[in-house]
Amino acid sequence: MFAGIFRSMISGSEQVKQPSTRIPIALTFDVEDWFTGIPVDRSSVSQCEYRLRAHLDALLELLDEFGVKCTFFWLGELAQEYSDLVRKVKESGHRIACHGWFHDYAFRTDPKILKELTANAKNLLQDISGFEVISFRAPFFSINKSSLWILDMLVELGFRIDSSIFPVRNWRYGIPGFPSSIQSITTRKGSIWLAPISIRKIAGVSFPVSGGAYFRIYPYSLTRSNLRWLEERGQSGVFYLHPWELDPDHPKINFDLRAKLSHYANLSSCGSKFRRLLSEFDFQPLEDVISNLHEPKIKPDNSITIGKSSAVETRRYENSQDLNYFIERRSDAVEESLMSFKTQAQLLLDIGIRDGIILSRILGNLHPKMLIGLDIDSVHFTTSKRQNSIKYLQANCEEIPLSENSVDVVICTSVIKHLWDIRLMLDECARILKPEGLLIIVEVAPFAIKLGLFSNRFKKGTIHEVLNLSDLCDLLDEKGFRILDKNHFMALPFRVPGSKLLEVCLRRIGLGNLMYYQMAVAGIAK
Repeated sequence: MFAGIFRSMISGSEQVKQPSTRIPIALTFDVEDWFTGIPVDRSSVSQCEYRLRAHLDALLELLDEFGVKCTFFWLGELAQEYSDLVRKVKESGHRIACHGWFHDYAFRTDPKILKELTANAKNLLQDISGFEVISFRAPFFSINKSSLWILDMLVELGFRIDSSIFPVRNWRYGIPGFPSSIQSITTRKGSIWLAPISIRKIAGVSFPVSGGAYFRIYPYSLTRSNLRWLEERGQSGVFYLHPWELDPDHPKINFDLRAKLSHYANLSSCGSKFRRLLSEFDFQPLEDVISNLHEPKIKPDNSITIGKSSAVETRRYENSQDLNYFIERRSDAVEESLMSFKTQAQLLLDIGIRDGIILSRILGNLHPKMLIGLDIDSVHFTTSKRQNSIKYLQANCEEIPLSENSVDVVICTSVIKHLWDIRLMLDECARILKPEGLLIIVEVAPFAIKLGLFSNRFKKGTIHEVLNLSDLCDLLDEKGFRILDKNHFMALPFRVPGSKLLEVCLRRIGLGNLMYYQMAVAGIAK
C-alpha cells in the first residue's frame, strides 16, 4: 500500500528539471550542536565534542555560494556561549529567531518558568544582533493540542510568528489534523502568524514534506515531488534542518534507539541532497515568505502588523432553516435540564449568545430576573432581538468580567470547539457560579461536525477536536464540578423533510449514536 502511495507521490517528478521561482519556500535552521536534541544526560554533555562552530561556518559558506538567505532559530544557552556566531549569521544577511533557552519540551515546562526563559532568550538575541526578534520555534515542535496556551504567551512576549506546530502524528510531537497552511490566527492575547511544518496528504494520510530526518530518509525525488506538490497548490513550504545534519562525521554514541535511528539516518547523503535542493528551488527567510505571500506585510523594522484572522472568524449560518431546526433542538435540551433540576435562576449567563433564541425561550418560560448574553463578537447583539431583560456583554469566555459567586446558571452551547484552553473557561465558570449554581454544556458530536461541514453548518479548520462526553466529564471533575447529569440529545446536523421522524428511525435501527449531541449538567462544588 505505502509503496504505491510513494510511487504516486514521486510520479512525474523526474520531468521537472528547471529551478522554480514561482513560490518561495521558507528555509529555516534550528541552531543546535550535534548532541543538543538527543536524550543524553546533561552531566555527560561536557564530555561531548563541541562542533557547532565548524557546522555553522561550513553552512554559511554553502548558503553564500547559492545566494540564499534563511532564518536561524537560536537556543538562548548557545547564543550566550557563541554570541560572535549570532552576529556573524546576522551580518551574513540571515534572520535571527528564537528557539527557547534550553532544548526541552515546552509543554513539560512550568508556564511561569517557560515564559521567563523565553523572554530571556528573546532579549539576549536582540541585544546581540541589534534587531527585534519576532519568530519563535519550540524545541521538538513541542506546541501540541494541550499546550496551545503557549501561543498566548508568545503574543505577550512580542513574537509575531510561530513555527512550532507539526500537523502529523509523531511519538514526540505533532497535532494531527491541524491546518497546514501559513495563516494568521487570533489568540486571547492578540494575533500571531502560524507557519506549521509542511505536510502532504495522500489518501487521507499526512506525510511530512521536508526537513530533518524526513529529508535525509526520503529519496531526493520524493522531497522534490513534495515541494512541487505544494507549488502546484500555491502554497509556500516550511523547510527545516539542523547544521549538524550536514556534518556526517560527528561522533556516534548510544542512546534511545528510536531517537538514535532518526538522528544518524543517511547523514552521508544529506549534504549532496541539500545542494541539489538549493539549486532547484527558491528559498527565503520565513519572515520574508510571510511578508510576500500574506497581507498585511512585515515592516522593514522587523515588526509585523496583523489584521483580523480569517482562521477564527465566526462562520455565518447560510441556511436559516438549518439554524432554526438546530437551535430548536438545542433549546429543548437546555430548557428540559433547567426544569428537571427545578432551578430558581435569578441570574443566568449564556456564553456564545449567537442570535439570542435560547435566552428568549428561557425568559418566556422560566422568568429569571436577569439574563446575560456573552459573546466575543458584538455583531451577534444586533442580530439577536434585543430585549430589556437581556443584558449584552462583549467579552472572552476565558476572562469573564463578572463578580465571584454571582451567577446561578451558566449555559455554554457549542463554544468549546472554538477555545484555545477549555480549562480556562471552566475556571471562570467555577469562579462566577454560586455554590448551588449549575453549568450546562452542550457540545456537538464529532461525527455531526463532519456531516455539518457538507451543509455549511460548522466552520472548517477548527483547531480543537471536540471532546467526547467522557473527556468532558473528566475535565469538569478536575475543575471541582460534580456531574449531575450526562446524556445526549438527538439532532441531525441539517434540516431535511421529516427530520424528527428520521431521528426516530435512526435510533430504532441502531444509528442514533451518529447523531447524538453530547450534554453535561454539573454543579459547582465550593
